[in-house]
Amino acid sequence: MVKVNKITSLKSPDLLIWLICALYVGLFFSIAVNNILLTILILFCVANVKVKGILPAIKSSVFSQLIIGMYLVQILGLLYTSNFKTGFFILEKKICFFLIPIFLLPFLQQVGTDRLTHLKKKLGFITLLSSVVLLGIAMYRYYVLGYVNAFSFESFRSFEGFSSIHYVYYSMYFACGSLILLDSLFDTFHQKKYSLWVIFSLFIYSLGIITLVASKTGMVAFIIASMLLAYHKTKNKKYFVVFLGLTLLAVASFLYFNETTRSRFTGLAENLAILKKDELIEPIEFNDLNVRLVFWKISLTHLVKENLFLVGVGTGDAQDYINSLYNLPIYQMYGYVGWDSHNQWVFSFIQLGLPGILLMGFLYLRYFKEAIFAKNSGLLIFLIITFLFSITESILESNKGIIFFVLFFTIFSIPINKNQRLM
Repeated sequence: MVKVNKITSLKSPDLLIWLICALYVGLFFSIAVNNILLTILILFCVANVKVKGILPAIKSSVFSQLIIGMYLVQILGLLYTSNFKTGFFILEKKICFFLIPIFLLPFLQQVGTDRLTHLKKKLGFITLLSSVVLLGIAMYRYYVLGYVNAFSFESFRSFEGFSSIHYVYYSMYFACGSLILLDSLFDTFHQKKYSLWVIFSLFIYSLGIITLVASKTGMVAFIIASMLLAYHKTKNKKYFVVFLGLTLLAVASFLYFNETTRSRFTGLAENLAILKKDELIEPIEFNDLNVRLVFWKISLTHLVKENLFLVGVGTGDAQDYINSLYNLPIYQMYGYVGWDSHNQWVFSFIQLGLPGILLMGFLYLRYFKEAIFAKNSGLLIFLIITFLFSITESILESNKGIIFFVLFFTIFSIPINKNQRLM
């Protein structure tokens, strides 16, 4: 246990760890709560970080250089944007791109490997606890209040008396946090008797929760990341084959008994022929897949036709540009005005052109390489999950998505030890 005098010490690394955990908890509540906790964390870092250590920390971290570079490109995008109000609001939302690498990273680099390991485990336990709370609330609503839809994904992610979190983002947090916990537990307990069965039981529980949350991307990301984690951790390949078979059986069982989640996967391959059409005037049956593909197609097609792909439309004009396409007579997608591209890569391309996607692409390529080279399974889990979500959601255009991405990337980009660094 952490001693009280250590926690209350202003310069204690332990207090830093608890403030990071508090900020992560804040992701499950309102944006106002989240911003307050972020401000407290940053102020704590500003008060304690050594100024002379900031520049060396940035030089030693490719992540900090790239994420700050992404923020600077956002600033440059203001030079040719027409919607300055939205542009400045985006800069305000993405201030974490600048503040966390500048002030949090140097502090984290000094806390030591043991504390970072415990931090990751704490984040995993917080994730698990959040699901227990949601499960308890759902059971109370169903059995006590008689609310028959208590376990439906529309209401399951709601914290009674506080707020609700969008099921897609909760699915991203839970997929990442639960697998990071399983990873740390495997490293700690894998040689103890019955430990594999305990870990597998926790995995099945996590798979059940991710099924209830019912994000299609979340389920796919969780299963892919868990397969890679199991392959990496399992010394006996027979165990891996057994794990794979039991996992597929569990997925089939969960989907069979959960009609709501199962229905979200039906009909996704229907009506894909609309992608071949240049006009969408007649009534179109959209589903979660083809509507996203249409978003991406018309956005990229017009961006290239109008020679805007080099630098994009500007920091504040991306959504306005997308809305203008929905309103074109050849599409008449008036009901989708206000919807973004549901793809971070497409949105960044529209907003900032080639620099936007090149920086983000290099960030992922660089750290996928490092995660594999360093056998850093925690970093690999985070990269796989956020990459898959970035294909179906604009995860860096929402307050909580930004904080989650930059905070977790900062934590997991710190090498396990100096010998495992690529550069």
